[in-house]
Amino acid sequence: MVEFGVKKGFIVSLIFIFFTFLIFFSPRFFHLLDLKWLDLLQRIKPDRNSNKVVIVEIDDSSIEKYGRFPFNRAILAELIDKISKRGPAVIGLDLWFPETSSSDETLASSIFYAGNVVGSVFVSEEDRSSTNIEELDYFPSTNSTSQEEIKSFIGNNSTIASNFISRGHLHFNSDFDGLVRHYHPFFIYEKKMIWGLAFEVYRIYKGLDYDKINLIKKKIFIDKEPIPVDDKYIYSIHYLKTTGVIDYIKMKDIMDESKKFNIKDKIVLIGVTATGLHDYRPSPISPSMPGVEIEATVVNNFITANFITPFSFSSNIISFLIMILLGIFYLRINKKFNYIKSFVSITMVIILFALLHIVLFPKFVLLFIVPLLFFLFLFAYLLSYYYLVSSKDARLLSHYLPKNVMHVLLGNPQMVKLGGEKTKVAIIFGDIAGFTTYSEGHSPEEVVSKLNDILSILTEKVFALNGTLDKYIGDCIMAFWGAPIADEKACDHAVESTLQMLKGLEYYDETNNENFKLGVGINFGEAVIGNMGSKSVYDYTAMGDTVNTASRLEGVTRNVNNKLVISKATYDELSPNYQELFEVHDEKISVKGKKEKLTVYKLKNAPLK
Repeated sequence: MVEFGVKKGFIVSLIFIFFTFLIFFSPRFFHLLDLKWLDLLQRIKPDRNSNKVVIVEIDDSSIEKYGRFPFNRAILAELIDKISKRGPAVIGLDLWFPETSSSDETLASSIFYAGNVVGSVFVSEEDRSSTNIEELDYFPSTNSTSQEEIKSFIGNNSTIASNFISRGHLHFNSDFDGLVRHYHPFFIYEKKMIWGLAFEVYRIYKGLDYDKINLIKKKIFIDKEPIPVDDKYIYSIHYLKTTGVIDYIKMKDIMDESKKFNIKDKIVLIGVTATGLHDYRPSPISPSMPGVEIEATVVNNFITANFITPFSFSSNIISFLIMILLGIFYLRINKKFNYIKSFVSITMVIILFALLHIVLFPKFVLLFIVPLLFFLFLFAYLLSYYYLVSSKDARLLSHYLPKNVMHVLLGNPQMVKLGGEKTKVAIIFGDIAGFTTYSEGHSPEEVVSKLNDILSILTEKVFALNGTLDKYIGDCIMAFWGAPIADEKACDHAVESTLQMLKGLEYYDETNNENFKLGVGINFGEAVIGNMGSKSVYDYTAMGDTVNTASRLEGVTRNVNNKLVISKATYDELSPNYQELFEVHDEKISVKGKKEKLTVYKLKNAPLK
């Protein structure tokens, strides 16, 4: 683990600023990813089917029966008559009739007697010739400058147009990835408000006049019921789970009066689904969705009132606040970095953030991609810092400490203060007896190889009991217990480690036909532990009288002919089971640097020679 300081906090602040900028000035690519996220949310929480909308489809089988499309308009007149007899509330035509034909009077008559047919007009953002513009007179006037996007208008011929109860545009705009996610409730052309077919069908279904429709503060109110739109009055379509959830009836089937269909008081939309007529558009739930079903979906939205609230400046602000709060929460948890904790916490933050989106959708929509990248960026930064800075410290400490002690120290660097601090430790000095004689009779390469083998065995035993390696002094090893991690059984561990060293060296002698001996002295007391040296070169070591006495005790092993000699201070700290292994030397020992002689204890049955 690593604790982050001032410089790291400055970098984190820069990360916050950068992603704050992205929140409010999101690049197009990020916006596209947010749209893809909304597509997923629509599958998780789709609109419900109101069962009030039915599609009568002019499909391939109907064309096969009634001939090439467009049909003789007398056939469409018959279709409207058949539908009207079944008592629908509204009939919407996803068809329009700009040219005249010999059957216009027949179709017009059927539309007139039905009395509830909403027709369609064509609008375009391209500059093309407008025709039948007299149909504009049926649309409400407006002085608004919103949505002046269309440049041409094509209405129905006057014979048919005059018999519609209302009419609406059929225009859809795709997003830049080609999917239809949005619907224009209205366009403005020559100061006329041209409402969409779905909107007009719903208005007639509700029996409302235009004076019940109001545009207030970027919302469209239908008889005081708000329909959320964005700053350009564009509506976000809330799709059902999949295509075909809204009921379809084939044209040829509804023309057959022997077949029973319940469409009484329902909204019926008539549209083309035949594959050869290409009235299909990609949507979030289908790569090929009939245009009439998209219209039906919008009408269904109006009925269920299960609207998607589109992106807005306020949603950006809330997204920003949530991003900041979760980011601060993550950083506070990981003030002392740990890989596992950081991974678990960032996973929890992302899951929490995603669940928040799911819970709020569709009533409130938040940005997802930029905050997600922000969380991942924070994790990547902390992880990078951990490996670039902390791992450097880890490599250094691995030469002195066992792994578990090293990881604790990395997570609590304050435990090792520059210059050191006093603490009680058990210190061992171990010297390989007979190695000097061995060195005289062998090459330097052999001597180094042999010494490395023996010191590796001794060091392994130190680390096995969480000891700290201080240094090697020729063929001597120095280690201690009690720092940097406190150890209540420091003396027990020092003795046990020495016993393991002695066994390890005996096994080495047997397998290599050698006769090396190890003499070890152990002392317990206060020592100064810390980083000693210059600003550029330093060493983690122990200093003080306790250290010097431990070194002298190692020398005493030769005088008393014993492999392990400990001080009385060490003996007094041992557990009873370890005290039983020692016996007091029959006389006190004089050591260099000490005025008073020392009482020492030696390991039973462990002669050095």
